[in-house]
Parts: sequence; C-alpha cells; structure tokens
Amino acid sequence: MIYRLMIKRISNVSSCDIPDGNTQRLAHRLLLKLKEHDFDMGGDKDAIAVYFKEESNHTYLTLHNSQKWVAEHIVDVTLDVLERIDKEPDVVAEKLEEILSLYANENCTCEMIHEWIRETLEKQEKMECVLQEKKYYGRKAVLSIRYLDTKEYLPIIRVYDTDNSLVLEDRLPCVKYLSVLDVMEFTSGRVTVRSKKRALHQQSITVDCKSLFKRKK
Repeated sequence: MIYRLMIKRISNVSSCDIPDGNTQRLAHRLLLKLKEHDFDMGGDKDAIAVYFKEESNHTYLTLHNSQKWVAEHIVDVTLDVLERIDKEPDVVAEKLEEILSLYANENCTCEMIHEWIRETLEKQEKMECVLQEKKYYGRKAVLSIRYLDTKEYLPIIRVYDTDNSLVLEDRLPCVKYLSVLDVMEFTSGRVTVRSKKRALHQQSITVDCKSLFKRKK
C-alpha cells in the first residue's frame, strides 16, 4: 500500500516542497483515496515523489535514489506553469493520473484512477475516504477521513447495526497528522482510534457506544 505522495518542484540543482495551496491539498486528498483502495505499486515501493521542473532545465539531479521504497518521477512543464505550480491543481492532477496509471492493475485500473482524481478535484474538502473498518458481533464501525482546507484531517466514526442500519455517527476532533489514526479498535463499549505505540505523534480518541450493546427488555 502507498504511504506517501510527495509533490515537489526543482529549481536549478535542488528540489523543494511546493508551497501550501490547492496543489498540496489535492495531493493530500488523493493520497487518502489511494489508501482507501489499497493502491499498490508492486515490489518494495510504498511512496511516490513527483518533481516538477522547467522543461529547458537539463541539469542532472540526484534525488531519492538511495531510498529504494520511493518511486521517483520527473515532470517537465513550462516556466510559467512551474512558477505557479501551487495554484495549478488541474495541471498537477493530469500529470499524476499519467504517473499513477503506470502502476495500474486489475484491482486498480486506469479507469478507476481517472475517477478517483476526478472526484478529488470536484469534491475537494467534502470528499470522504474510508480508511478502516472493524466488526464486532455483527456490528460494524467505519472510520472515514476528510482533508480540510485548514490543513487538518477530520475523522468521522460511523457504527452500523447487525441489519446494516446506521446507529451512530460522530465527528471526532480534527487532527494534524494522519498517523494518529493508524489503529482502530471496536469493542462492546467503545470505538477507539489511536496512533501506534511507537509513533512520533501520540494521540487517542474514543467514542462511547455502550448504549448500542444494552440488552433489550
């Protein structure tokens, strides 16, 4: 599964992150969509780094070649586009679709990739992606995520009864780091989402659902 999608620009002989803006928000949301569908590049790679450079720049660059888990792609654009790349999500989306399609397979087809990117552009911060599901005695808890324009992740917990009817929906506090939502636990009394024990950013959020498991008289 893919864990990172990096969008950068090349200036002279160095690379740097594209400033926060519509393009970076596109990348964050598209990564959620790829995670939702277990997008896999095959082999030992679990990250993509896309470098945008001015098409007449032929300077040789050493990028992340020592990091075997990173799939690198360099994209040529005009100087005019490069200078406003943080405000060109449509251009970036088109290039990302071309790159992601190189890894298409029967589980993640080119048509599916096209649809994910279209949805990301159209829905923007309203787009929800399901990241985790847990079942407990016939009931199901679902963790969905939205990436907001405020650069925060909005987690949403929904619990479905044994007949698949929605019985609980709770918007959790926004979080800055997606890694704090890596683990999801569902028991008779609660749904908990938290970071892994050794994660850099530690956080735990719990939703009380005891009432759903009370015996009916």
